[in-house]
Amino acid sequence: MAQIGEVVREGNDKLTSKYYEEAIKIFNNALVMTNKMYLTQEMEEEINRIKSLVYQAELKGLVDRGDLSEELQKFEKEIDKLNKKMDYAKTIDDATRRFQEMEQIKKSIDEVFYSKIKLLVEQGVQLAESENFGESFKNFEDAININDSIKSPEFKNRIAIKYEYKIKLIDKAKLEIEKKSYDTA
Repeated sequence: MAQIGEVVREGNDKLTSKYYEEAIKIFNNALVMTNKMYLTQEMEEEINRIKSLVYQAELKGLVDRGDLSEELQKFEKEIDKLNKKMDYAKTIDDATRRFQEMEQIKKSIDEVFYSKIKLLVEQGVQLAESENFGESFKNFEDAININDSIKSPEFKNRIAIKYEYKIKLIDKAKLEIEKKSYDTA
C-alpha cells in the first residue's frame, strides 16, 4: 500500500506541474499495482481515488489543450439522445416499466450534467489562473445553473462549484487591490 502511495504522489507531482499525459501513465501504473493486491474496502477506496485522479488529469489535459468545445458538443449530443429516449419512454403503456425507464434516463441525464459541470469548473479554474476572470466566472455560473437542474442526489452538489467560484472571486479582488483598482475589487 505504501508503494502505491509513492506512485500516486509522483503522479500528483506531474499533475501539479501540468504534465498531464505523464500523470495519467503514472496513475494507470498505480492501478495495475492494485490489481496484484488483495481487494479490501480500503483498497477499493484507493482504486476509486486513483481512477478519479486519472479522470482529473484527463480533464485538465483537455482544458489545457483547448479541446473543451469538442467535449461540450459530445455532452450536448448525449443529452439530445437521452431526451429522445425519454420521449419514447413516455409512450410505454405499462406504468411500472415506463416509470423505471424514465428514472433510469433521468439518472443518465444527471450523470452527463455532472460530467459537464466538472469540465466547466476545471476550465473556470484554469481561466482564472490565467487571469481571464470574465470567462472564468461565466463557466462557474453555467456550472451552477446546470447543477440546479440535476434531480438525482447521487450527482447533485458533488462538486464544490460555489467554493471554487468564491476562491477565484477573492483572487480577482486581491489582484485588483494590488493594482489599486479598489472600485473594481
